[in-house]
Amino acid sequence: MIKENFFEIFYTYLEEQCGTGVVAEQLDKDETYQKALEEEHAFYEMYKNLDLTDEQRAIVDQWGDSVQATNAAYSMAVFRLGMQSCFSLMMQLAGLS
Repeated sequence: MIKENFFEIFYTYLEEQCGTGVVAEQLDKDETYQKALEEEHAFYEMYKNLDLTDEQRAIVDQWGDSVQATNAAYSMAVFRLGMQSCFSLMMQLAGLS
């Protein structure tokens, strides 16, 4: 059985790693990521220049929020299935199943 201390140590480690800025430095050098940022900025500029009412902009924003929420839910489900498969494989390799 895994103790809670393990999770606390693990999450503390992850929080410390996030603060190092290593990922941000890597993204600054990643050409694919920089190109995607440029494209996103271009689309946002086109969106800003559209002649939409406040109500229409609110609808577009709600639609975008719902897409993000759906993607987050799918990502969590895939992550949990992956973790379950991982633990199952580890148990099988250890001969515990």
